[in-house]
Amino acid sequence: MNQSEFEDSLKELGIILTDTQKEQLEKYYELLVEYNKVMNLTGITEHDEVYLKHFYDSLTLSRVYDLKQDISLCDIGTGAGFPGMVLKIVFPNLKVTLVNTDRIWYFGHPEARNFGTTPMSLDENSKKITPVKGLYSVDGFVSLDDSKSLVLMPDGYLMANPMERIDTYLFVYRRDFGLCLKDYFTLTGFPALIPRYALGIWWNRNEIYNFQDTK
Repeated sequence: MNQSEFEDSLKELGIILTDTQKEQLEKYYELLVEYNKVMNLTGITEHDEVYLKHFYDSLTLSRVYDLKQDISLCDIGTGAGFPGMVLKIVFPNLKVTLVNTDRIWYFGHPEARNFGTTPMSLDENSKKITPVKGLYSVDGFVSLDDSKSLVLMPDGYLMANPMERIDTYLFVYRRDFGLCLKDYFTLTGFPALIPRYALGIWWNRNEIYNFQDTK
């Protein structure tokens, strides 16, 4: 089942994918194939076969249930995320609980449930921004790779590290995101803020007044 056949078959189920959902499914496929090389997730890895036997099969549940309602589903023994993850992508209104998923961090973990963040300011930006890994993830952990950061030399200059190294910061917080932020700022320090006096004085009253009234 190629991409066009997949989308036509979904239309027969009353499902029309958005561009974002198409990108999410394709990204899901790429991660599945990549991590299937080191973990036994599925015996089906060919693109068209995954779309037929994993993605389409997962969505046939819509034939017997109205998945456009705000309902809760529990995917027991989800393994690689079928059908729960596919259903959540196509029907974002669903509350899906995945049971027996891999919530143990290991080096090289895909961390596919990371919410992402913007790598730059959004002010006056009209271009599409590709999110980068952020601190918040429903996995309850996130790792930040600091291996390629510049190092401070004894003379005070910042230079690329001439040695190969692995430098990873791992934040494990389960559902306590406040704890993650606390640990992060312990590591980095709080953002520098300008002193309050530098903001000047702003005084307002919801009635007509003049300079003499403010004395």
